[in-house]
Amino acid sequence: AIKWNFSKREASLHSQVNSGIFSQMECGKRFCTSGSLQYHQRTHRGEKPFQCLDCGKRLSTSGSLRYHQRTHRGEKPFQCLDCGKRLSTSGSLRYHQRTHRGEKPFQCLDCGKRLSTSGSLRYHQRTHRGEKPFQCLDCGKRLSTSGSLRYHQRTHRGEKPFESLETEKRSTTSGYLQYHKGIRTGEKRFECSDCGKRTQSEETS
Repeated sequence: AIKWNFSKREASLHSQVNSGIFSQMECGKRFCTSGSLQYHQRTHRGEKPFQCLDCGKRLSTSGSLRYHQRTHRGEKPFQCLDCGKRLSTSGSLRYHQRTHRGEKPFQCLDCGKRLSTSGSLRYHQRTHRGEKPFQCLDCGKRLSTSGSLRYHQRTHRGEKPFESLETEKRSTTSGYLQYHKGIRTGEKRFECSDCGKRTQSEETS
């Protein structure tokens, strides 16, 4: 057997990783480092000390700010080997790849619907509770996610930043552009893990 020689600090950290010693009192979630716990606690307190100089958006960690800034620069260094789609973070790529494999490990206890990410589940559950915490200042419309609000606001400003290279059609979201391409080409990239039926869009319900 291999024997590891740890310093006192390394041994303490190694023990914490195995035990998840740092616990959040409000939600019970456990972390292996005090730093991770501190970042998580910001979500409970609503703290977002890092601000994007391009658009003013505030974020809770320097890492989140770094990933966000890629959207302004158009950087998408991670590519899906199945369909060629490029994404800005390794986490986004991991979640995206679940759509090809039909993996939906998160289930709604209210209706049984399965989703591919915990965030998608959280947003979905708002539909059951009728929660729409984000409001458009232009028309008063309320939406369930900050992303939906951001896309909606583009309709007021007439922004269509995504363009099809084949047809020059422009759209407010990249998802709609992909959906439009599927209609034009007949391509059905997403397969239901239950029945095998293929569709042009990821969510069909």
